[in-house]
Amino acid sequence: KVDFNKDIKPIFTASCVKCHHVEANNPKVKPRAGFRLDDKDAALKGGKAGHDIVPGKADDSLLYKLLLGPVKDGDDGIDAMPKQAKKGAKWQALPQDQIDLIKRWINEGADWPAESK
Repeated sequence: KVDFNKDIKPIFTASCVKCHHVEANNPKVKPRAGFRLDDKDAALKGGKAGHDIVPGKADDSLLYKLLLGPVKDGDDGIDAMPKQAKKGAKWQALPQDQIDLIKRWINEGADWPAESK
């Protein structure tokens, strides 16, 4: 079984939380697309695009889809994740083993222990 604290949280911290978080002491900092990965309840609620994490269904989870490449949302497109730090830089996916871990974690129910909020 994938362990959130050991396997998933470090990936989120290194590659996602920089853009998908809020800062308590700076209300101007908003999570991109309204999606947070620094808080269990907020992450499972989802962002502007809907249910970003669908426990038990990685293939229905926007988070997983965006790790594979850009996604069409109606007439709009959603950029692949993680976004590149430098504008114009070529998109580079997470290592496949990390994508596979996130997929397994979601398919296993996206268990996120309360103490890991």
